[in-house]
Amino acid sequence: MKAHKEYRVVDIPGLYTIPKSWIDGKFKYNVYYQEGPGLRHWQFMDRGVKVICVTNITENGIDFSSYTKYISKEEYESSYKHFTVKKGNLLIASSGASWGKISEYDSDEIVILNTSTIRLETSKRILNSFLKYLLESQYIQDQLSILITGSCQPNFGPTHLSKLDICLPSDIDEQRQIAAYLDYKTTQINRFINNRKKQTELLEERKAKTIEKAILRGINKEITLKNSGFDWIGQIPNHWEIWKLKYLARITTGNKDTVDREDDGEYPFYVRSDNVERISTHSFDGEAILTAGDGVGVAKVFHYAYGKFDFHQRVYCIYNFRKVLGKYAYYYIKTNFIKEVKKQSASTTVDSLRLPMLNNFQITLPPIHEQKQIIKYVEKELNDYDELISKYQNQIDLMQEYKTALISKAVTGKIDVREWQPKQTVNETV
Repeated sequence: MKAHKEYRVVDIPGLYTIPKSWIDGKFKYNVYYQEGPGLRHWQFMDRGVKVICVTNITENGIDFSSYTKYISKEEYESSYKHFTVKKGNLLIASSGASWGKISEYDSDEIVILNTSTIRLETSKRILNSFLKYLLESQYIQDQLSILITGSCQPNFGPTHLSKLDICLPSDIDEQRQIAAYLDYKTTQINRFINNRKKQTELLEERKAKTIEKAILRGINKEITLKNSGFDWIGQIPNHWEIWKLKYLARITTGNKDTVDREDDGEYPFYVRSDNVERISTHSFDGEAILTAGDGVGVAKVFHYAYGKFDFHQRVYCIYNFRKVLGKYAYYYIKTNFIKEVKKQSASTTVDSLRLPMLNNFQITLPPIHEQKQIIKYVEKELNDYDELISKYQNQIDLMQEYKTALISKAVTGKIDVREWQPKQTVNETV
């Protein structure tokens, strides 16, 4: 794609030059914006007028399917009517995991803003479709990042938006052409990314099933099976045994808290998440399995460790293995413990893991030489799957980077798309 013929210098961070025919100025002079009120939990009702929260703002539009809040119609009429979102308004999430996500509200249903959601209404100088891509561009994201530096939380509001410097074509038709070009290109990119994501999900599922089958059935397809006596285990090789974990290892907890971590600590520090922190002390030296005792990591977070480390007071450390190899126990527990937790809990999430549940967890136990074979097989399969998953993830990351760069080039005039036309397919030419 060719560049514009003439450019001029502008004082916009990260930009420096724009096409000569374009205009530059402050965001606040081109867009009306309004942040939602600070609604309290006690104001929410089971029905009434919907409230758009940050979690409702997604890359695929406004989504109320998994999270919906309401306020009463009476309260809406008396106090919050001026926070009504209009059809066609852009909404941007200014805090939390949805930070920076932008969606257009395309419904006639009455909804209002909540805190950390900002409604954008364009002026005659800028199109909605162009504004959406403008806000996704790198130079705008960089400005926001600089403006919120030093804040306790990565969030922004109307004060930050008012300080943004922007550029845009003075010709509305050129804005419309840029948006059409980016719609076309990002649709192609997103299709590729979504395809790779689905392939990655399928690989993750196949990987999990492959490991589960090896751990529960072994790798000898000709072996005779017997009923294990446990529904979630099913059949196992005839010569395998089943032992409770408490007879195969010892279990203890740590004596440290998260505040004890040190960024430049000498030893690994296992807390209740997938992230392994660092610390300057060690209370253990040897082979162990570590898992979260409470929080969102219950039955999901497992670490295999060998050497010196320390661990959180609500992290279980499984060690001193007997009749079972530590690596075999690690793969077995990581693969199957969630089934035991779900069986014993009526809720879909469990926020606390009690020691008896671990102690009484049933482990199918092949002879040591078979455990070694299974470990070798499992690690080869993991490596093969992870290599392919990593390859796909790299492709996703590269396409995301390309998409960001393309948007930035188009909305800052680094490329001239005024003469661009979408390629016609065979069907379109008939």
